[in-house]
Amino acid sequence: MLTQMAQNGLSYDQALKQAQDLGFAEADPTNDVAGYDASFKALILARLVFGVQANLTDIKITGIQKITANDIAAVNVLGGQIKLLFAIDQVNADQVSLFVAPQVVTGDSLLAQVHNENNAIAVNSDNLGQALYYGPGAGARPTAQAVLADIIEAAFAPKEARQPAPIKSMTLTAPHAQAYCWIMNEPTPATSPNLAPELTALISQQGNHEINENTSQLVVFTKELTQDQHNQLLSAFSTNHSLSQEFVISPC
Repeated sequence: MLTQMAQNGLSYDQALKQAQDLGFAEADPTNDVAGYDASFKALILARLVFGVQANLTDIKITGIQKITANDIAAVNVLGGQIKLLFAIDQVNADQVSLFVAPQVVTGDSLLAQVHNENNAIAVNSDNLGQALYYGPGAGARPTAQAVLADIIEAAFAPKEARQPAPIKSMTLTAPHAQAYCWIMNEPTPATSPNLAPELTALISQQGNHEINENTSQLVVFTKELTQDQHNQLLSAFSTNHSLSQEFVISPC
């Protein structure tokens, strides 16, 4: 849906209807657009890899229902795209963070090449570096193939060949540091915030999205911020701008 909104100018409702007509979204699209389908996948992976025992109520989930054409265009000013992602991050030896939300991917991200009904999992690790596992994520035949493969494996695989339990069970915690994309409504006339040097150093990119001749938005990409840095920088911008949207920038 977000690909069609970005590339073909479809509205949210038009993109949803097209996805339903093509069999990529259910007649009741709640699981697809509200982030629940991605959350189910994330919880399964977190359990298999990190031993996390969690439910939907334990994680923050944000869907794409409130994404607008202006949001997509604003992010594109700085070369970004909006994609619905789950993020699982090992914060320390005993804890991982997990959340599901529309996130910004930059042009050099492997995930920037994933469009339409295709799904991908990007993995960052100390030894492997970055890897991408990619393939169709919706549609009648891909779904049927995946279900049938799971049934056959469950029925015929020897017990010792099945997924081993993780070495230890980890617990959930909040993310340590994240980079952000802020879309802010510009005052009329537009003015630049007077930031202290230590706050200016936290910004990686900045640009303007012109909605029409009378309306524009400030688009800001930050570096990775702690929660205190996030609050200080956002407060400084908010003295003469109003926040329209906030997205996490995916590290993958």
